Amino acid sequence: LISESFKGGPVERLKALDVPSGVQVIPLTPKEFRRLLVKRNQLAMEAVKSGIILRDDLQLIASANN
Repeated sequence: LISESFKGGPVERLKALDVPSGVQVIPLTPKEFRRLLVKRNQLAMEAVKSGIILRDDLQLIASANN
């Protein structure tokens, strides 16, 4: 889950979210996600390849595929 409005670290963000059981969420800011893509982080690359996109207002997936 990527949002510009996240505050604090990933653990604090996760505690603030109401995540349903069985759903894996990694709350990142756009800057953090882009940094992971630049490093070719396996989790970020998998998210781009086979993640479920609910909305992409920040155009992160389009820029990752270029």
